Amino acid sequence: MDIESGGRIILQLSTFEDRFLGVVAGIRNDGRFMAFVTMPRAARDRLRVDDSAAVKYAYDGRLLGFSTRVLKVVDHEDTLLELEGPGVIFDAEERAEPRCACRYPATMSLNGQTVRGVVEDMSASCARLRLLDDWAGGFSAERGDSLTLTFHPFEMSANDYSIGCSVVKLFMKNGERYAVLRFDTGETDMLERISGFIEAQVCCALSLM
Repeated sequence: MDIESGGRIILQLSTFEDRFLGVVAGIRNDGRFMAFVTMPRAARDRLRVDDSAAVKYAYDGRLLGFSTRVLKVVDHEDTLLELEGPGVIFDAEERAEPRCACRYPATMSLNGQTVRGVVEDMSASCARLRLLDDWAGGFSAERGDSLTLTFHPFEMSANDYSIGCSVVKLFMKNGERYAVLRFDTGETDMLERISGFIEAQVCCALSLM
């Protein structure tokens, strides 16, 4: 196993969107391992509903991961967890294709409700959106939901572009909510425009190296 005592991991529970930083405290001969993980009580309580989780870690310059189960909460005070050892290890970098950083004002619409955001990066198949509005108004989305992304590459008063998407994942980072959206393959015209934009940006970046 590539994980060692003292190594850092990221733990994501199947029923909780946040990712929690942990430190491996020990490894058993059968592959099970102990880890101190900083997590709120609400996340620990969710373990009673579903103990499935995913572990991600850096090894040899790559981000790897595996599915696991939380076998036991050994110490509630410091959140010492016993985790099932890895089975199949996978490449945890989900978006390996070229991405371009951007700052496009955008909206995400689902079932007649809309939430504002900013498209922070885009590839030929996906976009990452930082959400500006909270969801207290009743807006909700889950992985696999179909919705519409509308973004403004130039200014809000100029032409906007809309494309159908599906939700790949939702997560929290530095206290802010993000969504990764995958473009619908049937949106051929918009996909061609986006692919052309990505290709042009990548070529420009390479020419400056």
